[in-house]
Amino acid sequence: MSINVYENITDDVCGSVWFAALILTYEAIELTKVKGVVLLKQTEIQYLAKRICVKDVQSARISQWCNGDHLNNNYNYLRAVNEERRLTRIGEFNGVKEYPPRLLDSDTQVFTAEDNDQIITYGLLFRWYSEVYSKNIHLNEIIRATMEQELIIQDYVGINELQEDDVKEKLNRYLTSLGWTTHIAMGKIRGIDIDAYKGTERWVIEVKGCGSRSAMRVNYFLSMLGEILQRMDDPNAKYSIALPNMKQYRVLWGRLPKLAKERTNITILFVSEDGAIEEGY
Repeated sequence: MSINVYENITDDVCGSVWFAALILTYEAIELTKVKGVVLLKQTEIQYLAKRICVKDVQSARISQWCNGDHLNNNYNYLRAVNEERRLTRIGEFNGVKEYPPRLLDSDTQVFTAEDNDQIITYGLLFRWYSEVYSKNIHLNEIIRATMEQELIIQDYVGINELQEDDVKEKLNRYLTSLGWTTHIAMGKIRGIDIDAYKGTERWVIEVKGCGSRSAMRVNYFLSMLGEILQRMDDPNAKYSIALPNMKQYRVLWGRLPKLAKERTNITILFVSEDGAIEEGY
């Protein structure tokens, strides 16, 4: 480590986990000049958190409690990328428990850099976190970093679950009932899955089915995002992705950062077996 950290500066156990990840991320990007996404070992986060906190920091704080991608988490301080972790950016969970509020006073000294003995305060570090780290990122990096983790969500798939053509048929009935004229690519026909028109309005929709495994659904979700982004050549059209109304797809959409949704204006259509359609933003 190229810094000398001040020890025992907080009694907030979960806050110390976030803070340790922040210090390590800052060191990697600003001092070591690491490019791209900074991934951290859980053990190195725990080791530094124990030095920062006056209380003991158990490994479950990193693997579960502060891991925004764990089903039983309490905080969204970290993101899971396989067995490693990265620091959450502001806005990835729509501002919900992404960092601990008022962890330290802004003038609290946190560490000194070995190269130049510069003293880094909490205020300086938090400004870097909010103004640099949380904003200096491209859309494709947001999507990739958010979705790289393997989701451990198992939905039972029976013979009556909606496959891709089932979703298209239900959407076709829904759209025609609202006065849209639809062009639908059924089966293995290439092209836009649903290209709908109503007067001067146009609605382009990419569709996937339920899939048979958790990992398959993650791949479906990622691939259709890529497909819809490539089709966005009409500034006057509305663009959506459509999926069966399943828990995992809802979780995946919820984990897509708000920033990514705002930049693309893509909506999602959750399609239920009874034909009900719910649009999400």
